[in-house]
Amino acid sequence: MEKKSFVILTELLQQGNTTNNPTSADRPPEAPAPDQNSDSEFDTDLSDSSLDDEMQPDTNNMTRRTVKGAHLVYKKPSDDGSFEELWIYSLSNLKDDMKILKAILAGTDIPDGKLTSDDGQQSYNIWTAGNAQMVCIEGLPN
Repeated sequence: MEKKSFVILTELLQQGNTTNNPTSADRPPEAPAPDQNSDSEFDTDLSDSSLDDEMQPDTNNMTRRTVKGAHLVYKKPSDDGSFEELWIYSLSNLKDDMKILKAILAGTDIPDGKLTSDDGQQSYNIWTAGNAQMVCIEGLPN
């Protein structure tokens, strides 16, 4: 009886009859193998081309500047066509903090020791939270 079962099984396999085994069309699709070089199983392409037009930042005409020791949190347009910048930096000592503030304000028309420019177009507010100091400048041209 064993020999007969073996012969029948062999014939079925040679004919390609897989009625007991689902074909690849009957099987659910397998998930693609994760990238072996990937650090995460949740890799997604977040390039600008994958974003909607509304979500893509319009940075064609924006001037970006850097200040050593400070970070530009945002630069956004205001309703009147000017721009607003928010800077943040860590407080360490008064001398360094004043250098950073002067470097941030160097991109404005605001003179030292004043909170607004002479024409009143530009102004800044400064506040502290813990050891972080934030400077918000309003009325900047592009």
